[in-house]
Amino acid sequence: MLVILSGLGIASYHPEGYKTASFFTGEKRVTGMSIFSVGGNLGWAIGPILSVAIIQYLGFTFLPVIIVPSLLFTVIILYFWKTITAPRIKKTVTKETAGIGRRGAYASLSIIIAIVIVRSWIQFGLMSYIPFYYTDYLKNDPLYAGKLVFFVLLGGAIGTLGGAPLADRWGHKTYLILSMFLASLTLPLMFVTEGILLFIVLGISGMVIVSTFAVTIVMAQQLLPNNLGIASGLMAGFAIGAGGICVTLLGVLADHYGVPFALKSIMILPVIGLLLSILLRYPAYRH
Repeated sequence: MLVILSGLGIASYHPEGYKTASFFTGEKRVTGMSIFSVGGNLGWAIGPILSVAIIQYLGFTFLPVIIVPSLLFTVIILYFWKTITAPRIKKTVTKETAGIGRRGAYASLSIIIAIVIVRSWIQFGLMSYIPFYYTDYLKNDPLYAGKLVFFVLLGGAIGTLGGAPLADRWGHKTYLILSMFLASLTLPLMFVTEGILLFIVLGISGMVIVSTFAVTIVMAQQLLPNNLGIASGLMAGFAIGAGGICVTLLGVLADHYGVPFALKSIMILPVIGLLLSILLRYPAYRH
């Protein structure tokens, strides 16, 4: 029951959170949104290694200590409540968005949702099967596997901040295509590297994959400028959740063909994301 309540709380926060954040981003929308979202990505990076460290050194009964940051930031949000909830000018349909029409906007939004599902499938798949592969199959220490997952997600947090200005400068779609292309090249290298090189490869892979997090949210908001909450919910809730559900298919592959096969099957997903990105019809936003 507590897990369900936690999930509902996290899910209900995202649409309003990203909607509110969009009012503070200015013209460089992706850069502003990345600053807001990097906290979540950094939390994803710290969470696995922190929880493993707590269990390993303090014991499983001390795991609830991990709730302390949530309580702290709840107090901070309440303190700045008036600033956060101040009325803002509502976004309106832009000339660029109007140029592709309502049906075109919905079609483009559907493709972006599919891209986010693929990206989340990759991210959650790596988080789930890197520990299985390096602990159960290669017989490494569990803390070592936790560090590998940490580097994937830390790279994602860095990529979210570092890639945002590039997306604003080069165009959202262009950056989306570039990230999927680079992910297609870097991910397979994890099977031919070890030691420090493995950490570097996983860090770069996480960087290019997760760096589109803020980009896709802004793209959805641009396509639905008068429904920012719905656009944000579709990206940060529905699409990401669907990607997580798709990870269960990797479990089926792992049961029938083994963990290495399941992890290697993830390598095809960036290619699918690349093809979808190329097919996407989207206005050329640059600042």
